[in-house]
Amino acid sequence: MSLFPITYKISNQTIVTPVSSIWNEPIPENRQGHASSQDHFVSYGTYFQSVQTILEQNNFQLLQKALSVDAQKLYVTIKEVCIQLEKHGAFYHPARIVIRLADGQEKNFVANVACQKTGLGQLSAEAETLQSLGNFSESTFLPKYYGMGSAVIKNQSIALFLAEWLVDFYEFHVTSLSKQGLASILVWSPKGKNFLLTEKEKKELYRQCSYILCVFYDPFSCLEIFPWHHAAGDFVICKKEDGIFVKLISVRRYGPLFESEIQFTNLFQVFIALTCFLQTMAVKMGLDRYDGVGDLVFVGHEILPQIVEGFFQALQAKKLSHHDTPLVFLFQAFLLKNEKTWNETAQKVPFRLNFTDRSFLKSTTFLETYFRVLYLECLKWEPQNV
Repeated sequence: MSLFPITYKISNQTIVTPVSSIWNEPIPENRQGHASSQDHFVSYGTYFQSVQTILEQNNFQLLQKALSVDAQKLYVTIKEVCIQLEKHGAFYHPARIVIRLADGQEKNFVANVACQKTGLGQLSAEAETLQSLGNFSESTFLPKYYGMGSAVIKNQSIALFLAEWLVDFYEFHVTSLSKQGLASILVWSPKGKNFLLTEKEKKELYRQCSYILCVFYDPFSCLEIFPWHHAAGDFVICKKEDGIFVKLISVRRYGPLFESEIQFTNLFQVFIALTCFLQTMAVKMGLDRYDGVGDLVFVGHEILPQIVEGFFQALQAKKLSHHDTPLVFLFQAFLLKNEKTWNETAQKVPFRLNFTDRSFLKSTTFLETYFRVLYLECLKWEPQNV
C-alpha cells in the first residue's frame, strides 16, 4: 500500500473507483472511441491499477527520477498522486500523472501507456529513441524522458514510459477547408476553450513543424524522424503573448530515410536523399484528419512557403567540413540544375506513405502541381539574415 493517496480520474475530471460503473468496462481501442472487439479487453480498472503498479515498482523509481529525489525524500516530498486518463490513440492511452507536493507545488508528467499489441510492440523502441535523442542539443523540441516499466495484471500485459508533460501545449487539427483550399486550424485547449489560429499563427505553426523535422534530419547518414502524422497529434502547440511555440511529442522511429544503409560517395547522392526528405515532409505536412478523427484532409499550397522557410532555416545550421560554400546554397544550386531529378523523386514519394494516406492521395489530382509550387518556392528562397 502506498504511503500517500493515489486517485484515478478520466480527462473530464470524473473520479474513478472500483465501484464506478465504468470500472469493468473496456477502454476504447483508438481515438475514434471504438470499444475493444477482443475477448480479452483491458478494462478501466485494469488500466488504472496497472499504471499504479508500474509507478510503485522499485520504490517509485520512475517518480524518483522525474522529481530528482531519492526514495527517502520521495515519501516526504509527495502529498498526493492522481493518475488521469487523458485520451485514446492508435498506439497509446496516455495518462497525466499529477503530483501534488508537500510544499504546495504541482508537477505533471505523462505516462504513455500501451495496452494492445500495436502499442506494446512500439513502446520500447520509442522509449529508447526518445532517450537517445535527449542527448541532442535540439532535444528542447521533445519531451524529457524518465524511464519505462511494465506489469501483468489479470493476464493483461501493460507497459508505459514516463516523460515530461508539456504544460500548456495542446493538440491541433484542421477543422474546416474552404473551396479555395484554405484551412482553419483548431487548437484543443482544455475545459472546452478551443480556439482557432489566426492566419499568421497558422503560417508560423507549419514553419516550426518543418524546422523541427529538418533539425533532426542528418543529410549524411539520412537519419530522420519518421513516421509522424498530424492526425495522431504528434505535434503540439503553445500560444503565448510573444507568439506560438511548437514541440514534437512522439518519436516512433529515428532511422535512415531508405530501408538499406547507404554510404554516400558524393554530394549528388546527399542531395537526392535530401530532396526525397523534403518532398515527403511537405506532403505529410499537408495531411490531417478533420478534427483529428474525421476524414482525411489535405491542406493546399498555402503552407508551402512556410514549409520551405522552416526547412532551409534548419538546413543553414548543417555544415560541410570540406567545402567553403554553405550546404544550403549548394542544395539550392543542385535543385536549379536538376529539375528532372526533382520530378523523378517526386513520383516515388507516395510509396513512402502508409496505405491509407497513399490511397487518399491517389484519388486527388493536385500532387503534381503541389510539387511544382514546392520546387519554385525552394528556388526563390533567400536567407532573412544575410
